[in-house]
Amino acid sequence: MSHFTVSPSKSAAYFLFKCDRNLQWQMTNSSSLLSEQIPKFGQPSEESKLMTALTSGGFKWERELINHVLRGKLVSVNGFIPEPKGKAFDVQETLTALRSIQEDEWIFQSTFAVPQSFYDQYNIDRTVVSFSDCYPDLITKTTDGKLRIVDAKASARVQTKHKIQVAMYALMLE
Repeated sequence: MSHFTVSPSKSAAYFLFKCDRNLQWQMTNSSSLLSEQIPKFGQPSEESKLMTALTSGGFKWERELINHVLRGKLVSVNGFIPEPKGKAFDVQETLTALRSIQEDEWIFQSTFAVPQSFYDQYNIDRTVVSFSDCYPDLITKTTDGKLRIVDAKASARVQTKHKIQVAMYALMLE
């Protein structure tokens, strides 16, 4: 097991907070010796009202997106299409969906594991840093046959952290 586990969303959050300590805290595995250096906090009894409002707004936007904007354009695997705040496609279902996707179709809530080729290409030692499974919101196929990743955000503008997250997904899917 590696000392640190990172994800595109954790990496992107670094660009929001610009705090090395927060990134280390987010990435450190509880089984790592380094975790002993990080203060332990009790679990909050309930999610804050702000976080509840933010996440429910995001799920509401995703429902609007799949029920109206992308209606009839979502890829299913064995009759299954993921729902917001529900079960996502697993890695195998995502691979099946990627093999069958046609132009102007969309895969919602996919899951993919970061391939060894990504670690090799960027000379990342998996015993030090590993990536958790990734969950891009939407993947579509363009007219020239390339895959495009879209992350559905309920914010008024695109932020740097959004761009970083999608760029990391794209690099990992290459």
